[in-house]
Amino acid sequence: MILFSRYSLLKNRLYVTVKSVQSLVSRDTPSNTNPLVRLYLLPDRTKRTRRVTSVLKGTLDGVFNETFEYIIGLDQLRNMKIEATVKSDRGFTIGRARNRPIGTAVVDLYEKALTQGCDISCELRKFSPTS
Repeated sequence: MILFSRYSLLKNRLYVTVKSVQSLVSRDTPSNTNPLVRLYLLPDRTKRTRRVTSVLKGTLDGVFNETFEYIIGLDQLRNMKIEATVKSDRGFTIGRARNRPIGTAVVDLYEKALTQGCDISCELRKFSPTS
């Protein structure tokens, strides 16, 4: 998965662009996999920091090019991470539709040159229900 992050000092905003996913491995066939990416700005795993891309239909490789913003001070980003989870919208239904995780990646923002903008290539860890 490829992300691009940039911080605007004038607006006090972190911009995260989900660029693309490549060579995803899923239990389903490629034509039956509809990936989406869910972001959290950790350690706050609430709806306030959750962002979700649109769904790509029937592919294990695709381009999202969706940008999300977080209103936050640059000094606060020292202790924060971005968690990006790729999910398939082809889940099972028990009461409501659920998305099946494909993989996840966590990026530490402390070491990134956010004010200049930086590309971040993330290798997904296979999701395991026990972790």
